[in-house]
Amino acid sequence: MPKRRKIFRYPLLMVGMIIFILFFSPFLLSWITKTALSVLDGGQVRVNWLNTAEILSSHPRLQFQFSQDIEPEVVNASFYVEPEISGTWSWMEEDLAVWQPDEPIPSGRSFRFGFQNPEASLDSNVGRLKPFEWQANIREPEIVFLKGIDNGKELLKVSPDNPKIEIQLTRADGKIVDFTVSPDGEQILFTKLNERSGLDLWLMNRDGQAQTMILDCGVDRCSSPDWNPVRDEIVFTIEKSSDETSLMNGKLPKAYILNLINGTTTPLLNDPQKAAYDPIWSSRGQWITFWEGMDGGIVILHGNSKEVGYADPSSEDTGCWSPEERYFYYSDVKEKGLPIVSIIYQVDILTGLRANFTGSDLFDLGYNYYYPVCHPQGQGLLAVVQVGPKIPQRELWWIKPGGSYQKIFTDLTQMVTQFSWSPDGNRVLFLRDTLAGLADGSQMMIWDQNPGGEMIQLTDQVFKLRWLP
Repeated sequence: MPKRRKIFRYPLLMVGMIIFILFFSPFLLSWITKTALSVLDGGQVRVNWLNTAEILSSHPRLQFQFSQDIEPEVVNASFYVEPEISGTWSWMEEDLAVWQPDEPIPSGRSFRFGFQNPEASLDSNVGRLKPFEWQANIREPEIVFLKGIDNGKELLKVSPDNPKIEIQLTRADGKIVDFTVSPDGEQILFTKLNERSGLDLWLMNRDGQAQTMILDCGVDRCSSPDWNPVRDEIVFTIEKSSDETSLMNGKLPKAYILNLINGTTTPLLNDPQKAAYDPIWSSRGQWITFWEGMDGGIVILHGNSKEVGYADPSSEDTGCWSPEERYFYYSDVKEKGLPIVSIIYQVDILTGLRANFTGSDLFDLGYNYYYPVCHPQGQGLLAVVQVGPKIPQRELWWIKPGGSYQKIFTDLTQMVTQFSWSPDGNRVLFLRDTLAGLADGSQMMIWDQNPGGEMIQLTDQVFKLRWLP
């Protein structure tokens, strides 16, 4: 009687083949799809603008998906912006890239961008992009602020051109504590008090919609968020829940990085015992500056390598960066000489060399200069200036390259606290109040250098504010 033939003579081999096919089927399907599209388009690569919108911020992140893997030099040669605007490409995958302008685009401007056939000098074997064009307008920036309401704080926003209309973004029974905004102005990240007295991280769009908790911090306090200017990641601190025992053991805020794409959270520092207060990103997202505490001073840490680029153990000012991220500015007491004053230093991050930014005539005035905020186009910086050693109140100055300066706010009956440049560098947003009234929030002010330094008073009871591009 003939033996029946076995259909699966090697069962383990068949199982391995099935696993192999299932594992690689998505990649095979993707390759087949990309190849078919390329054939249909005559060998050209199609491109899709993923985050399409008619109105954009002054610093948009244009994300493009290509129908197949493509060389970056082809994209660089094919991409155009009219009027011409310089920008930088960041590649997330071989078929996915993001373009951002190097400097903010002026508000109210309409611009066109797209892809066209590159010059014939490129290798003819390299894939060509199918021509396509889009158009968008740059919106006027708004202001997001944390305001005291009833027994707590909520987030609101207002347009500088229509300051009487305030739009409330959150209704959280006064449980909002802190916030930051995305570089393109499309999202707002905030910290919210939970039922266990901890602080969770939440995310919403610029109009207050789609409020979602993105990090449950439990009994711990997640705070001090700052958004990377070129990547979807947040640096923030976690302060562990403390009782009398933990306070004795020095439970201090530790810095972490939250990846907004995959939701992973990783420590910023390799040493878990080190504290990190108020971490902030550099202007192009390569460095993070934080304060280690009274015994540690400020530290500039490379975001990827974790190497220290610069440190000053005597300063507590996390400072600001020039637009191209070459120079770092911060305030500290001058080491030598009289009078003993606080000046602003300029650090070359490539060489580590430090120089006096408020030198010569400014230093001879004998004033104290604190907490610089760099101009977005590199036209100097803002600083609060103590003009009298016995007067705690400070004036707000615009110190320009070369040592000249312009006084923006000089009322010494008031204390200037927070201040920042608008995205285009034409306006200054700041808070003012008396020393006795700071606990109840401050009044929000806008100074406009065109025309003639106009000063506008906005709402009061404000605890924190940011431009919303």
